[in-house]
Amino acid sequence: MQVPKKHFPTVGLVAVILVAAAGGSIYYYQFVLPHNPSVCGASANRIIILDAVIHEVGGFQIKDAAYLNQSTLPSFTNQTGPMLNSTVRYTNYQVADNNTIVLNPGDNVTIYYHSINSTDSHQVVQNGGGHGFYFPDINIQKDVIHWGTRPEGDWWSVSFTAPAPGSHMFRCNNFCSNEHPSMTGFVSVCG
Repeated sequence: MQVPKKHFPTVGLVAVILVAAAGGSIYYYQFVLPHNPSVCGASANRIIILDAVIHEVGGFQIKDAAYLNQSTLPSFTNQTGPMLNSTVRYTNYQVADNNTIVLNPGDNVTIYYHSINSTDSHQVVQNGGGHGFYFPDINIQKDVIHWGTRPEGDWWSVSFTAPAPGSHMFRCNNFCSNEHPSMTGFVSVCG
């Protein structure tokens, strides 16, 4: 059935109004209504294992992350790092990427990090070598972390409670290469 020509402007106007209403609805829901981008979970005890090597060959890299299902931390030495054996109860969880730690408010976190000596020619040995750890938003600073006498370097740890919601940067605070200012990682706290 063909639409009579006298109704054609009315049908066209209705179509324009429907398209405008749909576009307005999309705009309203996308840009006007506030969004809750993430739903926070219950606070937990978490352990993060990361490597610290000059930025040219990777920078801070998360190697493993887990929920700790007990109140005590695993045994730890600067030579061998954390001992995640059968006496430690933990459940793995996924991280956002290899240098962003996603947390819930109130999470208790221990980061175990391995200060790695690179064979890359860009490495600079200053203040004895090694990588520092500086998290200014919660006033954590491990000054110079020496590689020690072993070529693979030493392990270190920092513990803290998740800071205020938002994105927080941590960084190396010992000049280690020309790209030292880019040696950063992030903690993202939902909220």
